[in-house]
Amino acid sequence: KIMKKLFALFIFVFIFDHISFAQKQENLYFLYRQKQINITFDYTWFEIHGVSDTTKKDMIEAFSNIWNDCFIKNLNEELEDTDVTIGNFPDANYTVFVQIMSFNSVNKMKTIINIIDTETLNERCTFTVYGQGGLVGSSYPNLIKDGMEHCGENLGEIIEDVFDLDL
Repeated sequence: KIMKKLFALFIFVFIFDHISFAQKQENLYFLYRQKQINITFDYTWFEIHGVSDTTKKDMIEAFSNIWNDCFIKNLNEELEDTDVTIGNFPDANYTVFVQIMSFNSVNKMKTIINIIDTETLNERCTFTVYGQGGLVGSSYPNLIKDGMEHCGENLGEIIEDVFDLDL
């Protein structure tokens, strides 16, 4: 009985994950044929498990540029087979607004991605991207850097699928 329940749960999660991925992909069709997409980062709501607000603020000030660069690097590496580049392009038609939300006790990074029409500031879509941090025992800045790298890579995989379509 337990195996049947676990199998059913696995099937449900697998189907839900693929439906969720398909919806993200469908919501991103408007990015097709874009050459440059702007990106910005926001740490306003960032929570780090077991870290004081003062320490968190100091880490963000010291390391956010490194974390952002790692995110962008891995994101663009996933997109290298497409014609799109994501970076500091304030005149691009769209902006990827990355809200860094949390880094929890199991080293999982959570980001909320908002893709915004740069001219109208209308939100085109919103979804969550997770990334696994590094090995336990590393310093928080290194663990978070690893989480940001994986989030960038995961977002790149989602966006890359839109550019692989034959529209």
